[in-house]
Amino acid sequence: MCVSYGASIVFSALYEGTLPFIGSLGTLLIRLSSALLVFLCLAMAATIHRSFPKEHENASQFPKLFTKGAYAHCRHPLYLFLIILQLLIPIYMWSFEGLLISFLTLSLWYALARVEEKELLRYWGRSYEEYMNRVPMFIPLRRSKRKSASGER
Repeated sequence: MCVSYGASIVFSALYEGTLPFIGSLGTLLIRLSSALLVFLCLAMAATIHRSFPKEHENASQFPKLFTKGAYAHCRHPLYLFLIILQLLIPIYMWSFEGLLISFLTLSLWYALARVEEKELLRYWGRSYEEYMNRVPMFIPLRRSKRKSASGER
């Protein structure tokens, strides 16, 4: 994932200021807003990461399946904040090319999350499958309740 951040930063720096000009006040407000959001995303990502065990290379190192807090709304909140952060960098630098690279690398984040989910399914089994049915992968929007096998809601 360092490659996707690196590409976003390099292209944003090389092509800074290439988004359409909306006036100095508009640009200033967008830069201030994106800077504030960068700090919030970093704080949220750090908070989520601190909840992990010291060693967390695989699912067996976690004492339980995380389904509370941010994980009650999104299966991959850490990735979500890192994705938002990656998109904010070129917005702050006002770079069309950086934003394009960030969008192109979103598939890498998705692929990483899918690989992680396969491991979680193997380790946690039915518990994780039920969690997947209840909670969206990235976008924390309310899901409609799915019908159970008996047809109840």
